[in-house]
Amino acid sequence: MITLEGYKILRELYDSPRSQVYQGYRESDRQPVVLKLLREEYPTPEAIALIFA
Repeated sequence: MITLEGYKILRELYDSPRSQVYQGYRESDRQPVVLKLLREEYPTPEAIALIFA
């Protein structure tokens, strides 16, 4: 599982060759979050656009 400064990751929701989705919370105010991360270090604009689709 990943670590991300300022966030506590509770569980992985989804895993694919292109992305990962995690459930957790922001540590500063314990606000729940869902984090979607692309696997590519330098994703194309098209790949970034798919996050919001």
